Amino acid sequence: MNLRKIHTWASVLLIVPILIVGGTAILIAHDTSLGTKEVHLPIAADAPAREKALLLQYEVRAVATGAEGAVLYATKYGLMRSENGAAPVDAGLPYDLRDLDRLDSGALVAAAKEGLFVQSPSQDWTKVANGEFRSLSRQTGGGFLATADDRVWRVSVHGIARPDPTFGAPLQAGAALGVAPPYTLAKLVMDLHTGKFFFGKTWEWIWIDLVGGAMVLLGITGIVIWRRSEKAKARQAEAKLVPRDKAFAMPAE
Repeated sequence: MNLRKIHTWASVLLIVPILIVGGTAILIAHDTSLGTKEVHLPIAADAPAREKALLLQYEVRAVATGAEGAVLYATKYGLMRSENGAAPVDAGLPYDLRDLDRLDSGALVAAAKEGLFVQSPSQDWTKVANGEFRSLSRQTGGGFLATADDRVWRVSVHGIARPDPTFGAPLQAGAALGVAPPYTLAKLVMDLHTGKFFFGKTWEWIWIDLVGGAMVLLGITGIVIWRRSEKAKARQAEAKLVPRDKAFAMPAE
């Protein structure tokens, strides 16, 4: 078996995972704009218990106590609420939550990948800051510091959020002076893989779209070329089976 055949059959056998990796890479890069996180897929009633358990792993990041003994769980898939040890149910904040805490006023504060949220007295949630938030830190005298990728925010006891330049100034000064954390080989490899090395965090989706689209395109065109090649081989084989006298027979007048 020559290298061409090895390449062809490897491509044919691996075409499904190639298409899946390429297509899902694009979907992951645009999950917010496409709204894929808002689409809830049903769990079949007859699904094996193990599959249900895997699907229901919420990835809890933080816990807070609510009214009347309720427990609130900040999870990767949103805010969940459990009453008296019962199974958790959706609590109305369907975001990728990273941290959760309570103001002295009783209102909850949630740090999420999609922004910073504060619960109003009417139990409704309001986004008070945009950005990708990581954690909350309670401050003396009330309120919180909320850390985002690009800055630090201060949340007052009344739930008002404002950027706090005090905590961001040293980092900005360090960046201006060229002071940066160690850049490891592992980080370089990851940045090359995601495209951040070329386009930065904001525009890395361009790289993902190019690579994912190329994988999908090569996969589909590979299938078409392979099918055409197989059909051509079949026609050639069929032509060889036609007797010579019939192939050159003159049509009857």
